[in-house]
Amino acid sequence: MVWTAGYGFPRHLGGPMFHADTLGLPNVLARIEAYHARLGHYWTPSPLLVRLAKEGGSFQAYDASRS
Repeated sequence: MVWTAGYGFPRHLGGPMFHADTLGLPNVLARIEAYHARLGHYWTPSPLLVRLAKEGGSFQAYDASRS
C-alpha cells in the first residue's frame, strides 16, 4: 500500500515496476548499486532486478512470461 499510495506510484499510472521499465533496468540497477556502495546493505539490489538488467529484460516481459 505504501508504494502505490505513499511514494507517488499509483496503480493507474503503472506502478513502480512500470516506472523502472520506463527508466531502463540497467539505469535503475546502476543507481541502486551507487546507493549500496554509499549506504550499505539496505540498498542491496534484488536478484531478479540484477538478472533482468543484465539480460536486457523488463518487468513487463517477465510478468507476461509467468502467466
